[in-house]
Amino acid sequence: MIGRRIPVGDELLADGQSVTIEGSEYAVQKIQQRLQFFLGEWFLDTSLGVPWYERILVKNPDLRFVQGILRDEIAKVPGIRDVQSVEASLDLTTRRLTIAYQAQWYDATLVTDVFTTVIGP
Repeated sequence: MIGRRIPVGDELLADGQSVTIEGSEYAVQKIQQRLQFFLGEWFLDTSLGVPWYERILVKNPDLRFVQGILRDEIAKVPGIRDVQSVEASLDLTTRRLTIAYQAQWYDATLVTDVFTTVIGP
């Protein structure tokens, strides 16, 4: 499979077969894109993005605050009807922050994903 983001409705050829991305796969992709967009990254509007450096990737982050930030960002994704849960857990020995979420797509499909990042200096 090709490792690039495919807009909804666009076609992709994989093993000679035409593949389109839609539904929950599309929702997960859009959420990942939004969560990977760092605050201040876009020069035309530096107020957009997730405050990863400022609030999340810091020593001893407040996990309830982190969950709130990520919940708000997921809710802003077009097509997300409801964010049912966002769980953040921190492993201090490996300095890894694991985030799992569950959201409802506009067609009532449940969208879930888990990702991990390294935090702190």
